[in-house]
Amino acid sequence: MKSIFLLSVFVLFLQETGFTQVAPESLVKIHSAATTAEMNSITPDAGALLFNSEDLKLYVFDGTSWISSFNSGATIGSVPFAGTSGQPDEDNSNFFWDNTNKRLGIGTNTPSESLEINGNMSITGRIRDSNGDFGQPGQVLSSTATGTDWINNSYTPTPILTNSPTMRISQTKTITFEGTNFIPSTSISFTGFNGTINSTSVLSPSKMEVNITSDNIIGDYDVILSNNGILNTQWPGNGIQAFHVQNQDGTSQNTAGLTCKAILDDGFSVGDGNYWIDPNGGGTEDAFQVYCDMTTDGGGWTKIEYTADLVHEVHFTGGDSYRWLPNNFPLNLTDTQINDIRNNSTEGKQTYQGTCDGVLHYEYGNGDFSYAFGFRFHTGEETDHGLSTYANTTINVVADGCKTNDNSSSDTVFEIDDLRVPIINVYSRDNGDSQEKFGSPLMNNPAWLR
Repeated sequence: MKSIFLLSVFVLFLQETGFTQVAPESLVKIHSAATTAEMNSITPDAGALLFNSEDLKLYVFDGTSWISSFNSGATIGSVPFAGTSGQPDEDNSNFFWDNTNKRLGIGTNTPSESLEINGNMSITGRIRDSNGDFGQPGQVLSSTATGTDWINNSYTPTPILTNSPTMRISQTKTITFEGTNFIPSTSISFTGFNGTINSTSVLSPSKMEVNITSDNIIGDYDVILSNNGILNTQWPGNGIQAFHVQNQDGTSQNTAGLTCKAILDDGFSVGDGNYWIDPNGGGTEDAFQVYCDMTTDGGGWTKIEYTADLVHEVHFTGGDSYRWLPNNFPLNLTDTQINDIRNNSTEGKQTYQGTCDGVLHYEYGNGDFSYAFGFRFHTGEETDHGLSTYANTTINVVADGCKTNDNSSSDTVFEIDDLRVPIINVYSRDNGDSQEKFGSPLMNNPAWLR
């Protein structure tokens, strides 16, 4: 009986002690709990695990030292993530959780709302408002008293036709609008138009194109645009010009104004800027674009521009004598276009600024005008020269810096009021010495007809 009792105690002792034999070929070796000092005193195989009984953390041996399996240095609010080395890491300035106020900050560690993003954001999906609605193309997400709501864009489009608004019957053509407040859902219609609108393309908030095919009915058609049902109701005050469908031979009234003055008088002006005009009034597709001054002296001035300046340089040699420049000044419009504008105008004006180095333009000394410039108009007619006054035209000299006749750069300014402008050539006398230079900034001084 005594022997049986001793055997039972021995077996129980073996069960409670739990000795473990770890094979050398084992992949993972788990060591018993140890203090920090005990842990640092052993050098097991890489991959061995040990529980630290002091800080209650599990450590893994990397072959050199013991590494905690959990980064104990995290800051309150940190959102741990795997860093480049695979170890737990944090970046509070860019990713932070405010557990006290239940706020998440991206790009900030001081979020003031449930979600605050400091930086750009890209969304490939859709956004719901407070009502659970995704919204429709062209709508804007608006803040309300109770949250957010998708609403229609309330901005009214303000377009202006920037190419010829005239087309012939049974013709397909793309017309271009430039303006403001175009949105992707901007739609277009033409009052009474029975043709076909093939496509509408909003290229940007300031530009859109419409491809249309006309039918066999000629006439003028007003342009109506809409942003999500918000109609453009200010025509013609906002400058939308009706486009016109004409016969194949081009006969019928053209919608484009004859001149800038005609556009102003008809109520189509939207201020200074580029407009399409058809000064011959023939109804053919020869309308062209010009700049209109709709404000100066009552407005309605059509601009005739130069394409190059008269270069300030020595133009002649061989001594002083009256002579025209070998080439007329270049203009941006054709002779026919300028003549058509003039035929629909009653007045013209231009400033001619002559620059000089030792070249007289008007007066020499006191009362000698024998070197005064002469001018050739676009019509081919020429003014007087070598006199203090110009017969049959109005020319005033408002500044005459060239009268000093020295090598200091200066200028003489002529104000010309004549329907025959623009000036296309000048007749000079003080011009034949090697140091005598003259020119004119023509591109800064266009002619104007009204």
